Amino acid sequence: PRTGYPARELISVSVISSDPILADAWATALFVMGSKKGLELVETIPNIEALMVTTKKELLCSSGLKENLEIIKKD
Repeated sequence: PRTGYPARELISVSVISSDPILADAWATALFVMGSKKGLELVETIPNIEALMVTTKKELLCSSGLKENLEIIKKD
């Protein structure tokens, strides 16, 4: 909102929470914040985990999700 330009660093953010409305709100906020600030914030919020995909197709996830996530690469 500050610059009027769209977010450019991330192409996707998924948030896992027991409250779907809260998850949707956090996903939008984290998408705009970007990966570094967004992941730092997620680590401070209880019961929320996040998975982010950058424009370079890198997968980034919060520490609690990383422990329970298996990424399978297709050749």
